Amino acid sequence: MKGIILAAFVAGLTLAHSGAMVSMTAPPSSGPEKNFVDGHLTRIDGDGIVARRAFLSENLRTGLTPNDNSDNMTSSSDKGRFENGWIKIGSGTGTPGQTQTSGLDGNGDDFVVKTAGIDIPVVVSKTGLPDITAKAVKWSGLDFTLGGLSANLSTLYEGVPLMSSAFPRP
Repeated sequence: MKGIILAAFVAGLTLAHSGAMVSMTAPPSSGPEKNFVDGHLTRIDGDGIVARRAFLSENLRTGLTPNDNSDNMTSSSDKGRFENGWIKIGSGTGTPGQTQTSGLDGNGDDFVVKTAGIDIPVVVSKTGLPDITAKAVKWSGLDFTLGGLSANLSTLYEGVPLMSSAFPRP
């Protein structure tokens, strides 16, 4: 099975607010005031063990209709609209499928944070060798870091593209 290069293609994601509100009715699930965002990842920051911050293609302030004028982690100590919300990463098909990380710490204009870690599974696969599962814990441009490997990633896998529904084929 052919994989893809991690830095070349990044799949869709859905980001949603927890829905917890005080003295308000629940927001609609469709239309201009829906309470979720669809987009894709553009970068991942982590500590080498877990992905802590996922950068998004959508601006969480100006990319919403109406614009979200609440303070967030970009410019203040406020946690933002998506505090305690969740992020789904991947298409829901393929290997390893779609994953959801709940209980987000908060968001900035173009990122979400979960200090305990955002789940972004990948599979390294090469014909004749066993598949190795891992987590993407850092990614920027062509540089990426994997953590939680299921086996040693030897030089036999060098040059092998990664497979993940989080990073689908074009």
